[in-house]
Amino acid sequence: MMTAGLCVGGREATPRKTMTADHVITDRETLRQHPPDILLTNYKMLDYLMIRPSDRRLWRHNEA
Repeated sequence: MMTAGLCVGGREATPRKTMTADHVITDRETLRQHPPDILLTNYKMLDYLMIRPSDRRLWRHNEA
């Protein structure tokens, strides 16, 4: 099963830790611990995700 996550500037009142047929993962700690196959974001948030030390775990399975 493929997973998808959403990471944009705002935070939801109740972030989702699992993916369903109608919703993607939005809990940031869950995204860091188990990076999704597809990460939906915007260009500014991507910039933050690539330079913040706490978000480096998102990229640990990527290869050149």
